[in-house]
Amino acid sequence: FYAQSQVFTIDVGAAPARIERALTITRAGGGATNFDPEGLAYAPDGSLWIASEGNLADSRANRLLKVNAATGVIEQEIGLP
Repeated sequence: FYAQSQVFTIDVGAAPARIERALTITRAGGGATNFDPEGLAYAPDGSLWIASEGNLADSRANRLLKVNAATGVIEQEIGLP
């Protein structure tokens, strides 16, 4: 939906729930990204891992992304089948 990929932190204790933070995923140097984040997990070292679903109809491939949880900058990108 968004032109740049984002991860939202949501306060579900509020009524209604509200977005507290939007982390924009970028490439080193600030380059925009257009991924389709489907799942995420925080590693013990604090890094954020994101699975991005590809689409055979366009140029977006399946990816596993290691993202700096504070800045949103991609630290590692792994192609998946």
